[in-house]
Amino acid sequence: WIGQEISKEAFAANMYLQPEFNSVNGSLSTRNQVNQIYLNLFNRDGDNTGLTYWAGQIASGKLELASIAREAVLSE
Repeated sequence: WIGQEISKEAFAANMYLQPEFNSVNGSLSTRNQVNQIYLNLFNRDGDNTGLTYWAGQIASGKLELASIAREAVLSE
């Protein structure tokens, strides 16, 4: 992907659109999808403050769900 000059943001957005991702996560609430990202990245549930923050960022339009994995890793 890097060799094809695809940005990390574009890669994340593309992965989010894949049928496999949507079949597992598509019916979850935003908060539960954020928690799933915590589980995938950190092998733990998100704390209430973190889940509220990230879900709020998505609800306000400041971030997209596809980009928060990158943002979460940078903030940990």
